Amino acid sequence: METDSTPGVSGAGKQTLAELLETDFLKCPGCSNQFTCPLLLPCLHSLCEECVEGLRSSQPDNTDQDLQTQTCGSKDTSTQKSHPQDSSIRTTHPGTKPTITQNIPSKDKSSVSQTLDAVEGTTTEVKDSESGQMFLCPICASRIEPQNFPVNNFLQHLVELYMYKHGPTPQCDYCAFAGKSCAATALCLDCQDHICDSCSDAHRRTKVTRSHQVAPYKQIKLGMYDHDIRGHQSPLCKHHAQERVTLFCDKCEEAVCGQCISSGHQGHSTCSVEMAVPRYRLAMQSMLGGLTKQIPSITKYRTFLTTLNSSVEEARLKLFSDLENQANTLHTMIDDHKNQTMDHVASECAKEIRVLEEKTFGMERAQHSLGDNAQYLERLLAHGQGGELLSLHHLVTNRLTQLTHLQLDGINSKLRLNFAPTCPTKAAVSAMFGSLSLGHVPLANDEAVSMTTSLASTLLPTVRNTPKTTLSFSAKCSEDVKDVWPTGVAITKEDDIIIADRDNRNIKMFSSNGERKLVFCGEGEGKLGTPFDLTVLMDSNIAVTDRECEDVKVFTPTGKHVFSIKGHFRNPRGITTNRQGHIIVVDCQRLQLTVHDPKDGRLLNTITARNKDGTNALVDPFYVSVSSLGNILVTDTAAPNIKVFSPQGEYLSQQGTYGTRDNQTLQPYGVCCDRYGYLFVADNNNDRVLLLKPDGQFQRPLLTQTHGMWHPMALTTTNDTLVVTEALGEVKAYKYV
Repeated sequence: METDSTPGVSGAGKQTLAELLETDFLKCPGCSNQFTCPLLLPCLHSLCEECVEGLRSSQPDNTDQDLQTQTCGSKDTSTQKSHPQDSSIRTTHPGTKPTITQNIPSKDKSSVSQTLDAVEGTTTEVKDSESGQMFLCPICASRIEPQNFPVNNFLQHLVELYMYKHGPTPQCDYCAFAGKSCAATALCLDCQDHICDSCSDAHRRTKVTRSHQVAPYKQIKLGMYDHDIRGHQSPLCKHHAQERVTLFCDKCEEAVCGQCISSGHQGHSTCSVEMAVPRYRLAMQSMLGGLTKQIPSITKYRTFLTTLNSSVEEARLKLFSDLENQANTLHTMIDDHKNQTMDHVASECAKEIRVLEEKTFGMERAQHSLGDNAQYLERLLAHGQGGELLSLHHLVTNRLTQLTHLQLDGINSKLRLNFAPTCPTKAAVSAMFGSLSLGHVPLANDEAVSMTTSLASTLLPTVRNTPKTTLSFSAKCSEDVKDVWPTGVAITKEDDIIIADRDNRNIKMFSSNGERKLVFCGEGEGKLGTPFDLTVLMDSNIAVTDRECEDVKVFTPTGKHVFSIKGHFRNPRGITTNRQGHIIVVDCQRLQLTVHDPKDGRLLNTITARNKDGTNALVDPFYVSVSSLGNILVTDTAAPNIKVFSPQGEYLSQQGTYGTRDNQTLQPYGVCCDRYGYLFVADNNNDRVLLLKPDGQFQRPLLTQTHGMWHPMALTTTNDTLVVTEALGEVKAYKYV
């Protein structure tokens, strides 16, 4: 069987079901054993439940410090349902706990990039460490947040099918119920019961089960019932463990059982699983198509990076050779200079020595001559006769006179030898050795390899060129005394639209079809002064920024004041929640953001928003949102007009310029992020809404004056629908994908 050799494309789609069952697809990459209760991680890799527990307990505390990537599977809580993160465990498939041997090297952690959100499914609770620390996926090194991971029903059912074919023959369920022990010979595909021959006959004669499909184990093990068994497999409901999912809730986008309809999905639009599958299968096929198209580009880029890596190694070796040659050259030059200097010194010393030797020889001759003369005179005077003295008088006198005036040929200078070495400083050596230049330069056009589209862009759903208007209504109410100025908008879990009307000092709630449901302005301590923005908390309460009262007021969904957050603000404007449910508030006077506990308003963090040089990054901030990656986005009327902070408050980047061109804004107001990562910004003075990619790069104007857009103010998204408020109170909803 041929498979695609391209990395990431296994050719599994070309395999038959029987062939797939015999591959390592059913083996856990953590323990290398067959999956036992496989859990699906947000990065779409699966691990045994026990392997996940092992990873949780074995990861170091500084896991998140070694990574520069965004958390795998993080979600924007403003648009996603929350998932409790309790620390209990319900083991549904016991098994031997394996030892995790796949450790991720630290150097590989930084290469991890953002991953796709996890698909929702049946969940199993997994033990969480007290610290709630994250762990790394042993396959892709994605950073995984502690949460309840869904059981991978697809893998679980394939493992069940594999065990039917290759596992030991089970005991008859009916005989076991009667206290007997008898090997099963068949499997009822409808009941999922193991039955022996006698029970099988009774099963066929019973009115309720006579139409059930019973498969003999002999034929099952030969693979004759693979597809029949798969056709009868369906996941259990995560809320009602004994019920299998048969329905799909369109509103919650969740597979449910019949009991769920009455317990948590009353009034929701539902359909059968079979009816819902085609549209989601089509969407997944579209994403798969984009993914497979992207893989060759990634492969090409990997090849480029490998080539670049080789070139770096070659450059290193050449540089080392050049450094060695330079050092050898300098050594040779120094040795030559040393030798020349020593030869010169030797020559000068030799000349000096010759002169001194000549002087010394002359002195020796003079010494001998004087000695001889003195000895002769001594003897002449001692033993010479008078006539002898007188006959020699002139000669002796002349000689003595000559010796008296003798001038010795001495020296008036001496050779001085001295060496003054230069100070061997590092700077002097560096200057003499040569300068080294290390740095990054842009790739030349002929060597750059660019990916035609980013992976994220390939997997993102296509946005309509002309978004479809699904709703339009006025937020004006009969009791309003001023024009409506809807500075804030949010969507409840029931799809009600909530508006903060700044000038009329109240909060208005409308149904999903635009009908007025509730208007409130608070009472007593909860009386609204100048409400600006609002957000819906995880417990369905509504948090409102009040600029006049310099606080944040929290109300119930019915408008009853719960508590106020005071003492932290001077001019609170935008407000949102992060994926932990914490409240984030923009203060346009203090030029900072504050993060608060949604239960009591306790201050958790203050984001001072400083540039590297210590100056304020915010100039005139308005609205705030949290991206699908957990980053905090703030609109600012001063360019660059979108400021991006990490979930911890680190100032990351800025986007946008001032102007009227397609990729510019005149006055950015509302900002929001959808579940795919798309960003939307209200360009108030340009009468349009801008669409940005998840990385913050401008894509195009989404809504303009040609679409009837007029001074957009606040934005929010829900179920692929963008809700926009306009100055003077018009509220519009658009289907954009």
